[in-house]
Amino acid sequence: MAGPTRFRTKLLRSAVLIVLLLAAGALLGGLLVAAREEPPRRAAAALPPYVDSVVLSATDATERYIGYGTAEATQAAKLAAEVPANVLERVGGIRAGSVVAASQALIRMDDREYRLAAERAEARAAAEDASIAELDVEAANLKQLINTAEQELRVTSSEKARVTDLFERGLAAKKEFRAVLDLVDQKSDEGRLARGYLDLIE
Repeated sequence: MAGPTRFRTKLLRSAVLIVLLLAAGALLGGLLVAAREEPPRRAAAALPPYVDSVVLSATDATERYIGYGTAEATQAAKLAAEVPANVLERVGGIRAGSVVAASQALIRMDDREYRLAAERAEARAAAEDASIAELDVEAANLKQLINTAEQELRVTSSEKARVTDLFERGLAAKKEFRAVLDLVDQKSDEGRLARGYLDLIE
């Protein structure tokens, strides 16, 4: 029993010694801390500001406005077709409220009926031109006929004067005298009719 008792006594002494040493160390450390002088404090140097560099590029800025109201165009026109026709196409997808420029085509209409009417009118105009050309030719022929009739009338008038003189002197038969008078009247009527027809043409 003496062996274990002695061991416990040594162990207890060692523990007490350790505690005393720790207490002495703590006390010594406290004295050292209390006795040390604090170093002079220096102001901390200011750090440079943080700068983030950004490359700028020019762009179009769009301002957006949000509101409620009624928008009215400064200029507007009510369009109405001058001729009736079916609408075949809205040019460029034009619709109500679209912004358009002056002289811009808006719709394409069916013009087949008017094309046919124009072709008929052109055909009538061509026919009238042909009729006018024929009348010009006929007028030229009438002028030639009038000149011929006037020449023949002068000849027959001279013959009338000669036969009349012979008839009055009893040297010409009444039948010959009447034939000359009828011929003069015929040539005179031909010239008068031709001149009248020419007046109508011109």
